[in-house]
This record gives sequence, C-alpha cells and structure tokens, in this order.
Amino acid sequence: MFLMLSSLPLGLHMVWEYESSRERLRERSYEHLRTVREIKRREIENYLTKLREKTQLFAVSQLVTTAMRDFSIAFDELEGSKADNDQHRGLREYYQTELMDKLGPRPDTMPLDSLLPTDGRSVLLQYLYLAGSKSPHSTNQYYQLHEQYHHAITNFMQTYDLHDLFLIEDGTGYIVYSVRK
Repeated sequence: MFLMLSSLPLGLHMVWEYESSRERLRERSYEHLRTVREIKRREIENYLTKLREKTQLFAVSQLVTTAMRDFSIAFDELEGSKADNDQHRGLREYYQTELMDKLGPRPDTMPLDSLLPTDGRSVLLQYLYLAGSKSPHSTNQYYQLHEQYHHAITNFMQTYDLHDLFLIEDGTGYIVYSVRK
C-alpha cells in the first residue's frame, strides 16, 4: 500500500516533467524558427537593397542614359511600321508554342490575344527578335543600336544574376529594349 501511495506522486511528477519538457522543447523550436526567419528576412532585405542601389547606379550611367535616348528615338522612328501577315502569324505561333505552353492550361483566364502586342512597332520588333531569327540582320537604326548596346547591358544582367533587364519609355510605358526579349 505504501508503495502504491508513494508511486502516485512520483507518476504525477513524471507526467508533469514530461509535459513541461515537451513545452520547453516546443518553445525552443519556435524560437529557433523565429530566429531563422529574421535572419533570412534581413538577408533578403540586404540583397534587395544592394540590388536596388546597383541598378539605380546603372540606370543613371552614361551607357544606359544614352542607350535609353537612342532606343527611344529608334523605336519612335519605327512609328507606322507594319508587320506583314507572315510576321503576325509567326509571332502568334511563337507566343502559342513558347509562352502559352509554359503558362499551362489557362486559356480562360489569359487568352492569347490579350498577350499579343497591338502596336505595329512592337509586333515587328518582337517578330524580328523573338519569333524570327535570334539575331536578325538589318540595316535599320534599331538593329545597329541593339548591336552596339546589347553586350554591355547583358553583362550587367549576368553579373547580378538578373532574369531580364528592360529599358522602358517613361511617358508611354513602351519597352524599347529587353535583354531576353
């Protein structure tokens, strides 16, 4: 009887210790996760801050400001350019095979026609640099500028492991240049 009576407090104490230890372990695990989350948050913020600083410096560099001016002029000079039916068809086919297939089955939420450019300049340039040849040969001003600037801008993009880099006209929102097209 004495053994039974003394076992009860011991058993209760063991249950209490088990629950208490389990709770402390759980709290330590959560604290560790919070610490890891905070460290990762700071790493991501630091990465994005440094990337923003580098891209801002690149954006105001002589190379980019000149390229932006030159590409904008060349893009504007293409005003009124029309892609022919074969080019429209080729671009449509490119979008269907290269883009829509990568997006997966979303024909209801993202119809192909909503993605295709409507501006003649955009259709022409996207056909030449995407759907047509990977290196179109042309004597037009845009092609010559592309040859002049593409390597330097691509180097910056690759140095900082960026997916793409765009030059966008401030007033119109037109993308006048993209490394990956």
